[in-house]
Amino acid sequence: MRKFVLLVGMLLLVAGSAAAQETPWSELFFGYTLIHANGGSSSSSLAAARQLEGSGAQGIVTGSSGSSTTNIHGASFSVAGNLNSWMGIVADVGSGSIDDSGLSGNIFTYMFGPRISYRHNDRFTPFGQVLVGGARLRVNVPSAGNSNTTLSAWAVAFGGGLDVKLSEHFAIRAIQAEYLMTRFGSESQNNARVSVGLVLRLGKR
Repeated sequence: MRKFVLLVGMLLLVAGSAAAQETPWSELFFGYTLIHANGGSSSSSLAAARQLEGSGAQGIVTGSSGSSTTNIHGASFSVAGNLNSWMGIVADVGSGSIDDSGLSGNIFTYMFGPRISYRHNDRFTPFGQVLVGGARLRVNVPSAGNSNTTLSAWAVAFGGGLDVKLSEHFAIRAIQAEYLMTRFGSESQNNARVSVGLVLRLGKR
């Protein structure tokens, strides 16, 4: 019985310590994003473009020189509302420009989901999140008379990151790394997304 009381006391002490830490009402992030896109089974940019023009689209975009991957540079913005010290809800939007051999265009993502943060250190805040939503792809094909093709697809992302506190209201997102899955056409594209930037922390819970 004594051990049980001690255990309960320790748990309450830990819970009280966690609750006493400052948690912002919301966190706004804006930064640079790199998507390492996997275009699926196609072997050339022109082949991917032709697929995107038809009803059997297979991938986002494929790289030059026979590679099935390409890097998409862009920006992302997210708003997180914190329900308590460890649970929050995130809305995330991002965009990137495609500039590959034979193709140009952009991709836009919009996703929502839960975030879990570990706030037991005053300076460092690691977190993990799962996001679900959609993606919109616009591709211009110069070799096909500058024709434009627009597609929409489901998108899912999961991963985590680390925020480093600068002051009461500002932090640096040192890293945010995620697996990003899209499904343009009959194949899924397994991509990697990495982001860095600035976090603005508003209010206190």
